[in-house]
Amino acid sequence: MSENIQGTIYDVYDEDKAHAVNVEVTSSGISISVEGYGDSCSNDGSGFPILIEVCEGDLRVVLWDDINKHDPGHVISLAGAKESKRVEEV
Repeated sequence: MSENIQGTIYDVYDEDKAHAVNVEVTSSGISISVEGYGDSCSNDGSGFPILIEVCEGDLRVVLWDDINKHDPGHVISLAGAKESKRVEEV
């Protein structure tokens, strides 16, 4: 089962510059595509260069920052962002 969410994001300095966004939520992760951006394994207009997934219990963000490379350029663990890791200030 999957769910698609579509919207538009605007340049933070020039709201006349807009990009269509598609977010696909599936049981294996959240894929995000932005108009004009893609990945090496997809045709133009259908790539998802941003993936949020859980891998071995760890929430992470996977980014393909170079459309000419098959492997992702960055895999960012969000383990340090767990609410349970918050240190209360004294």
